[in-house]
Amino acid sequence: MKYNGYDEWVAVFETVTMEDAAMVREMLEKSKIPAILDREPAAVFVPDSAGDIVVKVPKEKAAAAARVLQSSRAGVYHD
Repeated sequence: MKYNGYDEWVAVFETVTMEDAAMVREMLEKSKIPAILDREPAAVFVPDSAGDIVVKVPKEKAAAAARVLQSSRAGVYHD
């Protein structure tokens, strides 16, 4: 998928709530890492299902995204 100049996007976080997904996307974007939200295929075929919401980043930014997410879990993330 080509989007915003990036060819390949990879999943870095999955959740069942839009609130969690939006919070993670915002955290990544504040760290200058482009992020998009996507739904797992089960949620596409069954619209009211509790399918996972996936946060994706460009493949070349995945390591940086992992560092941001790890630091937030350790309680050391700052804007």
